[in-house]
Amino acid sequence: MTLSITPDSLQETKVSIKLELTGDLARDIDLYRSMFTEDFGKDVSVDNLAREILRIGLLSDKAFQRRRKSAKEKAPRAAGGTVPPAARTEGGAS
Repeated sequence: MTLSITPDSLQETKVSIKLELTGDLARDIDLYRSMFTEDFGKDVSVDNLAREILRIGLLSDKAFQRRRKSAKEKAPRAAGGTVPPAARTEGGAS
């Protein structure tokens, strides 16, 4: 079985946050890192892995996606159809 996260799926755009994990979650992330290295022959940092896990989690939450889309549709647009900087979200607005 192939892991959902691949070297190509890791994104480099970053915003710094502090995150504390429970022991079981930290162990699972460490296990995932080991499996990633085994499958792809490449090491992955905890930062890159956690960022991708969060992205996948948010993408798979259908209620969040519906409300996010609704919020984007209601967001004010600047001249030229662009989103004002204060209304932008990580991952880019369309």
